[in-house]
Amino acid sequence: MRLLWLTILLPTLMQAQQIQFATNPTQMASHHMILEYQLPENLKEKTLKLTLLHNYGLLQLNAAAKECAVAFELPQSISSNAGAITLRLNGQSGLLAENKFTIIPDTIKLPLMEAYSGPKQILTGGKDYTAVVGTTLDSMDNPWPEKTPVDFNYTYKGKQKRELVASKSLYAYQRFFSDNQSGNATITVFSQEAPHQEFDLTLYPNFPESFDLFEERDHDFADGKQVAEVYTSPIKDRYNNFISDGTLVHFTVYENNRIITQANGEIIRGVASINLPAPIKPITWKVEARINNFSVSTPVLVTFKKSIQGYKAKMIGNHQLQAGPIKGFNKQLVADHTPVEIQIMQNGFLQQNVIAFTKGGMAHLDLERLDLEPCEYTLILNCGDQKTILTAVIR
Repeated sequence: MRLLWLTILLPTLMQAQQIQFATNPTQMASHHMILEYQLPENLKEKTLKLTLLHNYGLLQLNAAAKECAVAFELPQSISSNAGAITLRLNGQSGLLAENKFTIIPDTIKLPLMEAYSGPKQILTGGKDYTAVVGTTLDSMDNPWPEKTPVDFNYTYKGKQKRELVASKSLYAYQRFFSDNQSGNATITVFSQEAPHQEFDLTLYPNFPESFDLFEERDHDFADGKQVAEVYTSPIKDRYNNFISDGTLVHFTVYENNRIITQANGEIIRGVASINLPAPIKPITWKVEARINNFSVSTPVLVTFKKSIQGYKAKMIGNHQLQAGPIKGFNKQLVADHTPVEIQIMQNGFLQQNVIAFTKGGMAHLDLERLDLEPCEYTLILNCGDQKTILTAVIR
């Protein structure tokens, strides 16, 4: 049995020894590649098959022998991709030859630079960073060999950082940590004289520190007319950077520990502000501000003193109520549309509650329009903190 197997295999082994792989076993990637074998003269098989085992799987090529040689043209999908390939030449009698063939990147032509960077916005302070990845590629997108140097450059406010990193696992990688000063930086990547577009990086201020509130107005009277401005001290991070323009500051206004209004102010050059219209009665407001959950201000008290002076009211005829002239702290007429609240009482019970608005310092109300029953009513007028009471008899 053993002699029988030797008798069968011996001719095939002798032919395999005489078959020579006539192509350089290492070639640069290209769009056109031919693999050639030199065949013995006594080879009877005219049609041969070449099996390729490569990174993309298994491929089989057929070719006819001509003048003791056979050539196989590799498809572009194989010839343009770097990597190791196992070649097996087969005939009808079985395996005739097995070889190793390697396609390497084309390092003769000027390469291309593929690079990525992110994130594009980081915080100041030296803890946040952006990562940059660079890969040197040949004209067919094959990464250059391991340890290819890649040059990373970081430019910020006239200062430069340069890192030369050897590629590993097909790419080079570098981190750039933030500075303490906010602003805009640029990052460039190149290798083997192959450039890449620069990356823009923005260094934003870090989390805001606590801040103070201030108030400013023409006077401190509750005239219902002027506007009080509440504004912040310059808001900065711990590294003395102004917080970015457009950042919202949330203001809350309290009256007797109760929220009466809320408003947002945008930071411009480090300062945010809101305007509060003055009330018509003396009151003290407490104003606080915060930026999300990062920082809270110290509160500021905005106190308004009595402005509206005592005034007279009378009935003209049976139905026309007239109040005024109503004057302010400087004996001036109150602003038009100052509200006068009027409570209409009968035997101690509230019948109606209406509001009249001033014009030229006077307020008027036609009681006939209120559909009141004929009887005697007590009218209580409130404007600011000034109260006036009179009796009206409707017939």
